[in-house]
Amino acid sequence: MSCLQTIRAVVVELPSGNVTAKTDWRMHDRSRYLWRLSEGRFLVRQRSSLFLTDPSLELRTYLDSDTALESIQISPDRKLIVVESESRKKDHPTVASTAPTFGDPVPEAKPVQIYILRADTRSVIAHAETLNAVDIPMMGEARLMAVPGNQNRWLIRYMPFRGEARTLVEVQSFCHPTEQPMSSNVTLIMTCPRSTNDHQIFAVDLDGKTLWQQRWESRYIWPTFQLTQDGSRFAFSSLQVNHPVGIMDPIDETNIVHQMVGVFDTQTGQLRMVKNATPILSAGQNYALSPDGLRFAVLREGAIEIYELPTVSAPH
Repeated sequence: MSCLQTIRAVVVELPSGNVTAKTDWRMHDRSRYLWRLSEGRFLVRQRSSLFLTDPSLELRTYLDSDTALESIQISPDRKLIVVESESRKKDHPTVASTAPTFGDPVPEAKPVQIYILRADTRSVIAHAETLNAVDIPMMGEARLMAVPGNQNRWLIRYMPFRGEARTLVEVQSFCHPTEQPMSSNVTLIMTCPRSTNDHQIFAVDLDGKTLWQQRWESRYIWPTFQLTQDGSRFAFSSLQVNHPVGIMDPIDETNIVHQMVGVFDTQTGQLRMVKNATPILSAGQNYALSPDGLRFAVLREGAIEIYELPTVSAPH
């Protein structure tokens, strides 16, 4: 059953605040519909079709799917797009026949098809099948995967879509680590220390070098991220709850206090700014970084606030 809604899209000039373009988009559900690409372009989803737009807000066809889209993901450098869709009842599309596969061998067709495309040419560079839509942590032209070892040790593997895989770093964690790429050469690794529900955060580069590490408290949950074009800075949003939360602890709206958003320099971990966003949106679509990382926007009490940020600091 469709759920119609009309989205008012507006382009605002900075710093004047003048409106330079506006239009209405008719959407047929309430799933995510907007993703930022490079050079001022965006992907817009309407049903099972993707469109390109820019500051003109005109929609140009980018990709049509004859099955429902389950997930869209953009690589940190905006060069690759992950499209996950329902499997066709017939044979798989021939466009993927020459693309390398990743993941375990698949004896039978599974419900979700995953295609990794080059954003500029829309050519398929990798393909997989899964039972459910999944996150693909992409770093350059590779994906990251945590492989369990002995005594709660995990190998973080760097697995190119073409070429040989290698171990990036080994970490200790008492939960499955999470990989969150920040750029084409830096990723955050989020682990669980033994003695606390907090998360230990490691920033690791392509050489396996740890750039910095921090501990993020367990009372901040459901993280989302916004990245600059070159990955030099990122914004991190989480929901602040009124007590520490374990992995299996239930959460409802009575436990949520604030939505906090912090802006960090990727290479150093330096915190540049912290603001709370209102209304609280767990999907994290109420804040943004400019492509160069010098402006930060956040929705607060019905207004869009814009903050100037200092230039990115160089590592010591």
